[in-house]
Amino acid sequence: MKIMRQSKCGGFTLVELMGAVVISMIVILLLYKIFDKVQTVFVVSQNRARAMEQGRIAMDMIVNDVEALSPARINDLTGEVPNIDWVGGTNEVNSVGYLSPVRPFYIEAIDNDSGALQVGGPAGPAISDTIYFPDSLNKYGVGKVINAAQGQFTYMVSGNGSPYNPFLNFKGLAGAHEPPVDAKRAEVHMTAIPYSRWLYYHAMSQDLFRHHCRFFTNDEGWRFVDYKFGGKENYKRMDPASPVGALWVYRSRVVPLSGLLAEREDHEALKMHDSPGVKLDEPIGYARVMNGVIHFRLRAVSPADPGRALASPADSFFTGNLAPSFVEVELAVVDEKLMLELEQEIEQRMDGETNPAKKYHAKLKHLSENLDRVYFYKQLIRILGEGQK
Repeated sequence: MKIMRQSKCGGFTLVELMGAVVISMIVILLLYKIFDKVQTVFVVSQNRARAMEQGRIAMDMIVNDVEALSPARINDLTGEVPNIDWVGGTNEVNSVGYLSPVRPFYIEAIDNDSGALQVGGPAGPAISDTIYFPDSLNKYGVGKVINAAQGQFTYMVSGNGSPYNPFLNFKGLAGAHEPPVDAKRAEVHMTAIPYSRWLYYHAMSQDLFRHHCRFFTNDEGWRFVDYKFGGKENYKRMDPASPVGALWVYRSRVVPLSGLLAEREDHEALKMHDSPGVKLDEPIGYARVMNGVIHFRLRAVSPADPGRALASPADSFFTGNLAPSFVEVELAVVDEKLMLELEQEIEQRMDGETNPAKKYHAKLKHLSENLDRVYFYKQLIRILGEGQK
């Protein structure tokens, strides 16, 4: 009789299996982290490439138009028509026609014992600068800086008697004064300070500009061209709670010189058909160039301008046969993800806030913390139009 002996089969113990599972999980987690990092880099690079491409396309479009700027030498019923001018005034929404002589500051903290205001940054106002709280509803929102140090300043208001500081702790004292309503936002007016100090503030300034510029071009025929910074959904309105908008353009058809005035008038008529209170899916007055724009400015440079066009004149003197020698163009755009963060995340975080100015400045602060995702283009364009070659 044969005796069948069963051989022992090798296997894994529970400890070995658990060790293998743990090692597998670690490898999978490491692979996931690598994949997630690669995916994040890919998305960031894609957003960056898209924003840079759109910015380059917009700049190429502006350069081509500006290079053909030409003096038209035409008149309407009011006199000479500017060959290039900047639209502004009470009828222009959110227009900025001049370099602002105001440096904004944001108050981080207030020392009740000394009345000193801590500002968000090492730069601060200087002694004798005028301080203004734009959201103040009382007379204590305007005063002078009497003491200044790094990142802070002391603010005094001139009353009927001696100057006083409305931010001091006046509890229990007669004649206490309420501080300005909004102590977070302050502005320094620099109209009365030396020019060297103005240059310092101007160098530190990060103001955003919203220009609206129009001109005549002569490139294989005459055109009327109008570039405008406007809202993302409607060129006639900007969201007061957001610095992000869109760049819009209008180009007339090619006409002889005698038809330019009619083209400009037709443009005004076309704009009347676009309602300011709705989203414009198919606008008539302008065509959208790109979204995600936070800054757009055109400055004229000419030997005829003694100020070298430091500010865009409200009444352009480039009439008749005069045109700028150069036009400086600035354009700043943000990538799509950053735009969504500004429009959605900050809006959700500040849900219930009714003051659009506070939302606006919160978004500006978020922009300043993500400047690597803001793309700035600047170019000095030589005018090649008629009479400038």
